[in-house]
Amino acid sequence: YETPRGGGGALAPPAAGGGFQRQAPGGAGPFGWRDPHGRGDDEPGAQAAQGCGLGADLGEAGGPAVPAAAGDGLMEAAPPRRPAIQLHNTYLVVETDDGLLIIDQHALHERIMFDQLSRRILEGPLESQRLLLPETMPAAAADVALLETHGELLAELGIEAAPIGQDAVAVHAFPSILKRANVASFMRDLLDGLAAQDGDRPREAMIHAVLDMMACKAAVKAGDPLTPAEIDALVSHKALVEKSSNCPHGRPTTLRLTRADLERQFKRT
Repeated sequence: YETPRGGGGALAPPAAGGGFQRQAPGGAGPFGWRDPHGRGDDEPGAQAAQGCGLGADLGEAGGPAVPAAAGDGLMEAAPPRRPAIQLHNTYLVVETDDGLLIIDQHALHERIMFDQLSRRILEGPLESQRLLLPETMPAAAADVALLETHGELLAELGIEAAPIGQDAVAVHAFPSILKRANVASFMRDLLDGLAAQDGDRPREAMIHAVLDMMACKAAVKAGDPLTPAEIDALVSHKALVEKSSNCPHGRPTTLRLTRADLERQFKRT
C-alpha cells in the first residue's frame, strides 16, 4: 500500500474529551459474515501485536473512527481503574468495584469499529489507500454489472475498482481500515453479498450490512496477542459506544460476574 490519506500509527488510550492520540507506527456468509471464533478467512490468530492493527483500527490513526462529539450522549473514555489481563489471547479480564468483567476482544472491537464506521460514513467517503499495484481478480459479467450498478456505494466505502476486459476486475483503491485483509477475498465476499441483496432493499440497509462485514474483518481476532497498551485502549473505548454489550450480530461482548456470584460459587455464603 501507499501511505494512506490521513496517516497511520498506533493508538494510545483516549485523551481527555474523547479524542485519540497517535503513537509512532510500530463468518456466516456475505453481509452476515461472522466466524464464531472471530477469525477471518485470511487472518491467522497468531499475529503479533503490531500485526493485529488494534491501535490503528481504533481511532483516527486508522481513518474511519470519529471521536465522540461533545453532547452526543456517549461517555468519555478513561483508562481502566486497574490493569486488565488477557486470557488465551481471546478474552480480557477487568476487575470492577463489585466483581469482574470478562470481555470477548473480537466482539467488543467489532462493535467499536462498527459504531465508528457508521458515524464516519455520515461525513463522507471512508478513507482509502491507493494500491501500489492494482489487485486483479477473476470476475464474471454479473460482477462487472454489480460494480457499475453500485459504483457510488463502493466509492463511499473507499473502494475503486474497474473491469479489465470481460473476465477480470482491477482494484485500485481499498479502505484503509482493511489494510490487513486480503483484497481479492474481501471483494469476492462483497460482490457475492451485493448479488444476494434484494433490489428493493433500502440503501441505508445495504450500507449497514457492508459496514457490519467491514467491522468484522477489521476487528482484532480471537488468538491475537495484545500489548498492555492495546488492552487498555480496547477496554477504555468500551465506554465510548452505545450497545457495547453486544456485537453488531447480537453476540454478547461481556460477561459480568459480581463479587456475590464469586462468593456463591466458592460457597462462601
